[in-house]
Amino acid sequence: MASNNIKYRQLRGFADLAETGSFKSAADRLSVTQPSLTTLIKELESDLGVTLVDRGPGSARFSQAGSEFYEQIKGSLGQIEKAYLFAKAAGKGEYGRLRIATLPTLACSLLAPAIAQFHAQRPGVRIELIERSYYHFLRAVRQGEVDLGVGTMRSDESELCFERMVEDRLVIVAPRGHPLTLKDADLGSLALYELILAWPGHLPGEFNALGEIFSTPAVQVEHPATALAMVRRGMGVTLTSANALVGVNTRGLACIPIPGRRGLRSVGMVTRTDAKPSAVATTFSKVLHQVLQNTMDELALSN
Repeated sequence: MASNNIKYRQLRGFADLAETGSFKSAADRLSVTQPSLTTLIKELESDLGVTLVDRGPGSARFSQAGSEFYEQIKGSLGQIEKAYLFAKAAGKGEYGRLRIATLPTLACSLLAPAIAQFHAQRPGVRIELIERSYYHFLRAVRQGEVDLGVGTMRSDESELCFERMVEDRLVIVAPRGHPLTLKDADLGSLALYELILAWPGHLPGEFNALGEIFSTPAVQVEHPATALAMVRRGMGVTLTSANALVGVNTRGLACIPIPGRRGLRSVGMVTRTDAKPSAVATTFSKVLHQVLQNTMDELALSN
């Protein structure tokens, strides 16, 4: 059909002409010369097979077909332009939806400030954050339920890509005055005391090699906050990460950093290897990297 040849620029020029009533004003609005605008209108009339404009000296008078055609397209043209601007903004990461999966130990301390900063910069992006245990967090990324994940990876996976951003130190949390606070503690020291373990969660799999205490803890819970509450009641000690304690009331508790490399875990962004990150995800990753680094710097200073 002939109408398939109609181009947006023809319609925009015709609409500008209808709204200004002048070839000069319409050409200026479209940023073209008057002869170029005249050519666009003639091409449109040729495609439609009808005269739209009765030309006069410096002005334009619309035929009945031209007036009716303008009434038909003006609303649709506005919608097209709105959709174009929206898509262009989405391509810059300014609009859209961002879905993030993370570990419970990271949600409040690391993700919350990153999301707050990103939202201030990109208020047009709708954000969804899901908090899941280690294996479910990775599965959400692997199955495409989210755009990206923020957490740890204990081993390489062909389907997932891990971009390390910061190192997070593990800490033993015990009641204040506990024997662990009176000597240099390490992971092996935990074998001497009742362990309250948040699992499944953030602990690297190789820690199982330390012995039965990690495979059969005295108490097993799902969330670190629950483990801390039990430590406060004198039921035992727990192992968590430094960032999990940010903003947490640690009154009556002692936090003992695990020294050396064994006390560190890498925290970063997890994405699918076969999926290119969206513009929104790419923009967020830049904000996340900066916020993570600033947060960990603050933790280092506080320790």
